[in-house]
Amino acid sequence: VREPKSISRETTFERDLSARRDRAELSRIFTDLCVRLAADLKRKGYAGRTIGVKLRYDNFATVTRDRTIDLVTRKLAAPFDLQSVLAEIGEAARSVLHAERATVWLYEPALDALVLAGTPADRPVEASLENGILGVTARTRTIVNVPDCRLDARFDPTVDLDYDNDVRCMLSVPLVEQNSLVGVLQVVDRVDGPFNDDDERIAATLASQCVVFIQRERLTRTVAMAEKLDREI
Repeated sequence: VREPKSISRETTFERDLSARRDRAELSRIFTDLCVRLAADLKRKGYAGRTIGVKLRYDNFATVTRDRTIDLVTRKLAAPFDLQSVLAEIGEAARSVLHAERATVWLYEPALDALVLAGTPADRPVEASLENGILGVTARTRTIVNVPDCRLDARFDPTVDLDYDNDVRCMLSVPLVEQNSLVGVLQVVDRVDGPFNDDDERIAATLASQCVVFIQRERLTRTVAMAEKLDREI
C-alpha cells in the first residue's frame, strides 16, 4: 500500500466571506479544519513536515501557501506562560466543539487532587479524584461522554462545576502521558446537542497538545530548581 504524500481537510463556504468582516467565523472554521486534520493524522499514525493552506475561488482560481514545521518547532521551544497557553487551548476546545465552556484541570501528585487551571495560587480550586465525572475520567484514564448529566449518577454539580444547575451534557477527556495522569480537559454543553464521536477525537487531539505544554513547563521548572540547587551548593 502506497503511503499518501499529503492528507487534508477542506470545506466549501455557503456564502462569500470577507477576511475583515468575517474574521471571527473564518478563524473558527480554520481552527476546526486544523483540529480535525490533526485528529486524522493521529488516528492514522502519520506525521508531516509542511503545513499548507489552499483557497479556491468561485472561478476555480487557486491560491496556496505552505510553511515548514520547523517554524512551529521553534515556537514550541520559546518561553511561554503555561496558564495562558492552557486558557487558549480551553478556548479553542470551546470554540471548535461549539460548546458553552471548557476547563482544564491539572493533577498535583503531592495533593493527589486536581487543581483548576487559572485559579489563584493562594486560593486554588481543588477536586478529589473520587467524585464526579471529573474523578471518573481521572481514575479510569478514559474519555467520558455524558449526553445528559441529569440522568448520570456519576455527575456531581460541585466537582463538575455546575454552579447554576444548568449543565446539560459533558465531554471529559483525560490528559495522560505514558499512562500517567497529567490532568483533565472538560467541555460542557454543546450548542446543538450531545457530543459525538468526532468531538471525542477532536478533544483527544487538544488534550494531547495540553500534555505537551504541561510536561514541558514542569520539566523546565525541574531543571531550573536543579540549577539553583547546584549554585547554592
